[in-house]
Amino acid sequence: MPSNLTFRYRIKDSTSSKHLQRMGWAVNTVWNFCNEVSILAWRRERRWLTAYDLINLTAGSSKALGLHADTISEICREYATRRKQFRKRRLKWRSHKHSLGWIPFKVRFLRLEDDSIVYLGRRFRFWLSRPLAGKPKTGSFTQDARGRWYVNVQCEVKDPGTPQGETEIGIDLGLKDQATCSDGLKYNRENLTRHYADELAKAQRARKKRRVAAIHAKIKSARKDWAHKKTTEIVRRAKLIAVGAVSCRIQSLLHTLVAGSTGQSTRKRAETDRIGLGTSRSRVLSSYRGRHRPQINECTLPVLPPSEAARSMPVMSA
Repeated sequence: MPSNLTFRYRIKDSTSSKHLQRMGWAVNTVWNFCNEVSILAWRRERRWLTAYDLINLTAGSSKALGLHADTISEICREYATRRKQFRKRRLKWRSHKHSLGWIPFKVRFLRLEDDSIVYLGRRFRFWLSRPLAGKPKTGSFTQDARGRWYVNVQCEVKDPGTPQGETEIGIDLGLKDQATCSDGLKYNRENLTRHYADELAKAQRARKKRRVAAIHAKIKSARKDWAHKKTTEIVRRAKLIAVGAVSCRIQSLLHTLVAGSTGQSTRKRAETDRIGLGTSRSRVLSSYRGRHRPQINECTLPVLPPSEAARSMPVMSA
């Protein structure tokens, strides 16, 4: 069974960032139009506009906006999907000050050539850190908090096949230890927010916005790097992986109940480091790490009531 894999490349945006920014503003215009016309349709006719309705209302605007018609269609589909998902009358407005750049596209009307991509006759070059694999389907141009632009290409790849590992592993996600395997191996990571706290506070007091954004990006990259390495290690040595489907919210609640019953102070939410190893991360990485992937099952672990949880769970100090 084929699976989807997304390849992300950094665009050489020294000369093309302004053009991408203008297209990002045009995307915001389309998104806000869909938001406004959906509100009007609900007030007047008491009905929700579908993606098909939004595409018909935005037909013929591609030349004026400087976007491809398929890009505008993708924006309408994404808006209709997210509004239905979050069950809201309207979504947040997009602006060039508070929204990062996002330009979706279909690969069928683009040209991919080695280390460049051609969109509406304009060539965007990127650093080809690794070759594309599989059949390209969709993609997008995205912007990060530091203003850097990336191109994301989603490809359909074949199933790696049978797993290489020999063991069957069950994983319990926790707060004190990021992950505990059934064979006794524990995976811990230091709190990166605390590690860079002094450097981050110094930059914030000096009001160096670019330096603050760079530190936050470094913390995010370190978390992602740790998660990739550890999940790859688990996938390569297992043929079957079972992950407990207990959400972080329930774990935090149980931790609060345990600490409160023993008279200990709980951690502040800002100081609580995020879990770096989750079911989605292990599931995604196992789909393309190595030549073969293990089978991953998601099982539901029983949640004890507060009275029993306080007696059975170990105490985790702040």
